Amino acid sequence: MLLSCPLQTLPLRRLRSALQTIWQLANQASWISYGPARASSVPLIGTYHDNPAIQMADHMPTAPGNFANALQNDFEFWADNQDDLNERFNAWLAQ
Repeated sequence: MLLSCPLQTLPLRRLRSALQTIWQLANQASWISYGPARASSVPLIGTYHDNPAIQMADHMPTAPGNFANALQNDFEFWADNQDDLNERFNAWLAQ
């Protein structure tokens, strides 16, 4: 009798939904080289949708080869200098 209880299937539906989301995010990466929103999708990234010879994981922004050249956002710098830089930018823009 417990096997037909609708409350028992709720966790399974949530698990299925979460797994579908992970696969959908990884599949999205086969069309565009944006990293998936969930880290759990990264290992599932496959090939380019039209060309199976192209591994899309190598083209993601967080791939080790690409991430090595990434610029780090320094929040302290912007907190200290944002107003001055905005004024300078607006003066340059007004020329």
